[in-house]
Amino acid sequence: MNVPTQQSTPSTDLSIIDRTRIRWAGTRYDFWLDLRFVPRKRRKDLAVELRSNLSAAAGRHGVGEALKRVGSLRSLAADATTDDAKHVRWNAGATMAMTALVLSGLVFLVLSLYYAEGVLDSGTTEPVSSGLFPFFGSNITVNPPQDNRGPFSFELSTGPLPLVLAAVTFVTVARPWRALGRRPAQATIV
Repeated sequence: MNVPTQQSTPSTDLSIIDRTRIRWAGTRYDFWLDLRFVPRKRRKDLAVELRSNLSAAAGRHGVGEALKRVGSLRSLAADATTDDAKHVRWNAGATMAMTALVLSGLVFLVLSLYYAEGVLDSGTTEPVSSGLFPFFGSNITVNPPQDNRGPFSFELSTGPLPLVLAAVTFVTVARPWRALGRRPAQATIV
């Protein structure tokens, strides 16, 4: 009976610390790719390729030297995504626009709560209405309790700023003008 001999690979010869350093480099590389809106599958493939190349180089030269030869992981991610930078990033634009919309809504809500607290602390018994800076076109109306003991109510209207901010964010991140600049390749007649 022939028992196959197990050949050692460079990754099995590395210490736990060296494998951790390689994994950490792959994680940082994945982070920079993620910030450049590289799709998850491609990001995973690029990170696996980096880790395997680092493991092979570390087996020959050591992890420190292998990481030094790779250089900046941020610039490596930028170099790996130069082809992707020419495409319109609809998903990234939509994600960032939703984020801007939610964050501006939360800021408006917090400012409204501070405004309502100020109206209630003033001791007025009449409804008070005003707009909030920088939310142009916004309106908040606070109806304090009549006897300073009951419940109060308030009405909110954010105005157009959150939608304008979301639209500007979408256009800034997605860069749809890049789709206008592309021309289809012309066929050459031989």
